[in-house]
Amino acid sequence: MMVVLVHVGQRVLGMPAVVGNLTFYGVRGVQLFFIVSGLTLMVAHRGKKLNLPNFAARRFFRIAPMFYLGALLYLVLSGIPALDPAFNPVGVTPGAVALTAAFLHGWSLTAYNLVVPGGWSIADEAMFYVVFPFLLFMLRVPRRYFALLVVIYAAAGVCYLALRHFMPGDPKLVQGFAMSFWLCNLPAFATGCWLSLRPGYESLSPRTAAIIMAAAAIAMVIDSQLRGHSNLLVAIVLLATFTWAAGRARPAWLCSKLLTKIGEVSFSLYLLHFAVLKLILPVIRQLEPQLGWIATLSVAYLATLAISGGFAGLTYRFIEKPFIRLGRNLFASPVGSEPARATA
Repeated sequence: MMVVLVHVGQRVLGMPAVVGNLTFYGVRGVQLFFIVSGLTLMVAHRGKKLNLPNFAARRFFRIAPMFYLGALLYLVLSGIPALDPAFNPVGVTPGAVALTAAFLHGWSLTAYNLVVPGGWSIADEAMFYVVFPFLLFMLRVPRRYFALLVVIYAAAGVCYLALRHFMPGDPKLVQGFAMSFWLCNLPAFATGCWLSLRPGYESLSPRTAAIIMAAAAIAMVIDSQLRGHSNLLVAIVLLATFTWAAGRARPAWLCSKLLTKIGEVSFSLYLLHFAVLKLILPVIRQLEPQLGWIATLSVAYLATLAISGGFAGLTYRFIEKPFIRLGRNLFASPVGSEPARATA
């Protein structure tokens, strides 16, 4: 929902800077996803023997079918009957498509976000799956894992600075690539894995947790106003603090049926909402002069969620769920070695 907000906000032109900065902070929804992904995967696998073929099959069939459908959709919407750059208005090449199909586009400055809008996050997630067995092994000794976590944060900072200052190319493109590179975002996933230990829960009351949640949310609102000066690692810490406290406070609104349903179809919704925004953009342009930015932002946001969610419900049912079952059964683990139902 945060990611949808930033993309809708970018299409409403008349917002004050304060509101624009706040909607733009929706980009941190991706890091929130990485945190929750690491948390749920570690909860599902910690203390159990990891069956690598089973894990790889489940992860592949969880993301690949819908991601490939998204790639096909955006190639068609770009007007590409064949992968011929001469007829390609957005510069997609066969090489970029091949890297995307292999989930390696996150390593390429030109391909990392080219074929599928927002597809860089899927490339990052695929790399997190690669390093997950190592993180699972390290988490057996919490102190050892915490030391590793410190190293991961330091490595992410060094990697970001190195990419920004030494990678050749257009500065804006390089900056976007550096912010999206998987190693720079690994602290989010690794911190989510750490949260599976439920650190500090024994001495934390739900009321105190709710106060911490609110403080983290306020800090993120303040951080949003820094815009270009907001630090990715600081944002990850704030998001992780919010997530950690939410796990203890468990507010009713966060456990509502509506949010649970949105969470269920969120992968499809994420991939499809770019296409929906492309289709309703002319309507947004017509509405704003008549209704003003507040009503336009509200209507466009709710419409994007509703339309994308409707299509996402269908793709979840007919594409995601069947392949999730396939991945779960392809290399079935012995009874008791893994949970019967996937949690991530």
